[in-house]
Amino acid sequence: MKQKILKKLPFSIYRITKKESTQLAYVIFRNRINKLLYRRKNDKYEVYCPNCNTTMLMNKKEFKVYLKVKVCSNCYHEFENSGRRLNYNVMDYAYIDVGDAYQGYRIRFEVEFNRIKNIETEIVYYKNKNDNFHYRYGIFKNMSGTLSSNGEDFWRCSDTRRLYYSNNYTYMMYAISNIVIRTKREYLESISNGLELKSNQVYMVKHNLINYKMINAMVAFDINDYQDLINCSAYINKYKYFDSKTKLNKHVLYYLSKNNIKCSDYQDYLKQCAFFGINNKYPKNFEDIHKRLSKRKRDMDDNKFMNQLNKKIIKRYKKLNIYSFSKKHFNISPIENCDELHSVGEKLDNCIFDYKEKYAVGKCDLFAIRKDGDVVCAIEISENIIKQARIYHNKDPKGDLKVLIKQWSNKFHLIYE
Repeated sequence: MKQKILKKLPFSIYRITKKESTQLAYVIFRNRINKLLYRRKNDKYEVYCPNCNTTMLMNKKEFKVYLKVKVCSNCYHEFENSGRRLNYNVMDYAYIDVGDAYQGYRIRFEVEFNRIKNIETEIVYYKNKNDNFHYRYGIFKNMSGTLSSNGEDFWRCSDTRRLYYSNNYTYMMYAISNIVIRTKREYLESISNGLELKSNQVYMVKHNLINYKMINAMVAFDINDYQDLINCSAYINKYKYFDSKTKLNKHVLYYLSKNNIKCSDYQDYLKQCAFFGINNKYPKNFEDIHKRLSKRKRDMDDNKFMNQLNKKIIKRYKKLNIYSFSKKHFNISPIENCDELHSVGEKLDNCIFDYKEKYAVGKCDLFAIRKDGDVVCAIEISENIIKQARIYHNKDPKGDLKVLIKQWSNKFHLIYE
């Protein structure tokens, strides 16, 4: 490459080394995949953690615990999943629009379990947006400080989207960042913060591998045996929130796990039972009984009390209306009055009407999502956290509806998992 061409370029150029290509590929792979990888090796299992780049060898009993807890015992990073897919083909790119040209990078590589190979990195600089012709230079490097992990520097992706008209990102494709590797004590302190543990529970946490959802369920269901958590781990890891203020027991946990019942729905059911004087903690057909009790409670509220609540709800609607959001056929808006709350509960066949008093006094915020005017989802918010988002029959939203809720939560700085 001629030096005179480099002088004419509107950005700084850095020729990437083989080591830096490997680091960049490794970090992109780590950001793309959030799961523990594993493969069998004779009578043992190899488990690979992409976060700390560590491969562990373990027996079948230890391996089963890893699959259920999904926490690395080296860096204590929590994973969303675990998988046996050992080979990956990855391509990553980003471009920035600068005047009449594009600049950016491309990288391609293959991953075979814990080994990255066949790396191809290139810088691309389009002299004209309408032409496919481009120059290949290397890779941009514009670092702001250096952080280190285990004596080596790693690059972390700052943005892998295709970027347009963004002066803030000029020349900045990747920045250096360190990998978070925590000690067990630091990890346990972070996940147990604010929880009241008994002495035997503290012992159980210290001597076993456990994740945030498990320790939350342990307090909520008063679990004192680690095996109970492992047996119900599939159910515990599925749901992200357990209200530890309502004390339940391990029999309830097994019941919810066996029948795949959401803990929040069960807690609503217990309140209904207390209201009607019913003693049936473990009904055979939970969904039908819960629906009947919800309808019965909706129908028996007297008019005077409802009128008082209605005035409060209308005031709350006017206050929350600034959070309304529309996109294509969808519209998100706060629930306006008791009649609308009742109709949403009827339409979605759930117990949202039972939340009218909490909504009226400001303990929670209730929103409805409509598609072309028809109610398709109801949302409960408390302390800027979306506690529940439910469609018909108390099911979780999926597809476009879930994407819409995520966009809405990002716009108004709400937490939605």
